[in-house]
Amino acid sequence: MLLFFTGARIVCLGRTLKTLEEGHSVLMYEAFQRFSGEFPPGTDKNLIILGNQRTDLPRYRPDGTIGLWGLADALFRAQLLPKYHHGMRQAWNHPTRNLPKVQQALYQRLLKAITTSNPALACERFGQALHTLQDTYTIGHTERENNADPFSPMMRLHYSPSQAHPFISPKDTVWADIQKNRLTPEAEAAILATLAAFDLWCKHWPASREEAQPEMTAFVQRYTPIRGQVFSPQ
Repeated sequence: MLLFFTGARIVCLGRTLKTLEEGHSVLMYEAFQRFSGEFPPGTDKNLIILGNQRTDLPRYRPDGTIGLWGLADALFRAQLLPKYHHGMRQAWNHPTRNLPKVQQALYQRLLKAITTSNPALACERFGQALHTLQDTYTIGHTERENNADPFSPMMRLHYSPSQAHPFISPKDTVWADIQKNRLTPEAEAAILATLAAFDLWCKHWPASREEAQPEMTAFVQRYTPIRGQVFSPQ
């Protein structure tokens, strides 16, 4: 989970204690800048980004801040609750047998977003789905055959803290250089997958469950495949 890569400002009594490094918001801003399509009326980019960030920090505020209680709540969730919607597992979960649960988490989030007619709620849910998608390209979360290939099969899930993913993992950064001028190949793959999700949104939101299911199923199979398996939604 990119808990420390949300760009949130941790505040207490009106004072900023620390500003966390940006991660998902960088991917989102870059994807929005690159996208050449036209979003349907009612699409709120800020709410999509907010939904993305709240996947890590549920108490993240629209003004970019979070209190100490909100941070503690996020840390609690990260260590004790299932993490398949982050492309991760807990230490007691099997690293390979649970890969389909990541697919199911992405599918359910996409389906919920696409079939929600309320624009504000739909946008926030879409951001949550994008967070799950983007996390599967993070090396410390989901090990693919090639994390820099947006279509590469998933192979193994990691947990935190571990050797593969320390509590604050440098592998979570989206930047390839200290100057923050170049994105990592894995971040580029996440952006390409995000652009494809934008296309999905523009073509199908809002849709009925019956209309959306085949499209969401095909998207999950294409961008979070498991070698030798065909995705089947539950």
